[in-house]
Amino acid sequence: MLCRTYFTPQAIPAILSGHVRRLWHLTVVAAIAMGAYGASTYFSDLTTGQQPSSTSKTLFQVGFSLLAACWFILAVLVLQGIRFLSQARGLRPLLLACALSVVMLGVRVVYLVFCIADSDSKYGFGSTDTAIRLVFGFVPGAVCVLVLVVLGALALRGVDEVKKEKRVVREEQKGAIGMQRV
Repeated sequence: MLCRTYFTPQAIPAILSGHVRRLWHLTVVAAIAMGAYGASTYFSDLTTGQQPSSTSKTLFQVGFSLLAACWFILAVLVLQGIRFLSQARGLRPLLLACALSVVMLGVRVVYLVFCIADSDSKYGFGSTDTAIRLVFGFVPGAVCVLVLVVLGALALRGVDEVKKEKRVVREEQKGAIGMQRV
């Protein structure tokens, strides 16, 4: 609904078609499922004192590496979307919020890749250093949510104004067409 208010159909890239979006979401869900299952079995084996299986570590690494690749593609798409800022009058705050959120999520992705590559170090997932996990895990997510909520509320303030402008333009066009017929 919001995109229809601000964008013309020509401004939406063809890459965002329905099939591509479905494939994208399925890929992300599969990456999360593989990573979560692999991490769950890997760390449950570690906590019980057993040697983790290579399959669980591989699933863990492949799932979260695929998730990191999906983040990179998403970052490229958001940067391409910023080109439409001139056409997206009232949607600028949301596009900027998405761009900032993708950057903040990038901090988490880099931390995730670092933890996967070096899972046995004191900075990895098994570490007990709460400050590191808090700074690289929780804070970027909290900033993303805060930015999206605040800038989303700012963007929604202008929706009524844009709808009123479009209504006035339509009424003027109808009046001009009526004048031509007379």
